[in-house]
Amino acid sequence: MRSENTLGSGGRSGTLSSAKLYRADLRDANLELASLRWCTLGGTRMPTVLTGARMFGCQFEGAKGAVVGPVLVDEEATRSLGGAELEAWFSAQGAEHVQVVGDATAQTIQGRSPWGRPCRSCCSGERRIRDSNS
Repeated sequence: MRSENTLGSGGRSGTLSSAKLYRADLRDANLELASLRWCTLGGTRMPTVLTGARMFGCQFEGAKGAVVGPVLVDEEATRSLGGAELEAWFSAQGAEHVQVVGDATAQTIQGRSPWGRPCRSCCSGERRIRDSNS
């Protein structure tokens, strides 16, 4: 699943409550005001990629899982959180347990998807992701 659009009508809001989003690719998605209550955001071996997603006002009560960040958490999309800060942010939004298993910043990973598997059709063997160590 790759999203470059917004979730819901009018560019904001939508419902993904109780969804199971294993290996979902939501990079740069506009998830503002979305309901992700009781959602499973992947697992440690199949995380949901949220890098660059706009998540202001999302509802996460009971959500759990594993994600790749960082994400934008304010209305102006200027505050980016990753790692332990992002985990704390999910908790403050009511998530049951969301683990950040990776943060992407500007690292090229040749021939690999965000999940470490060989990349085929999506990027022709080269993918630009972000690495917090750069």
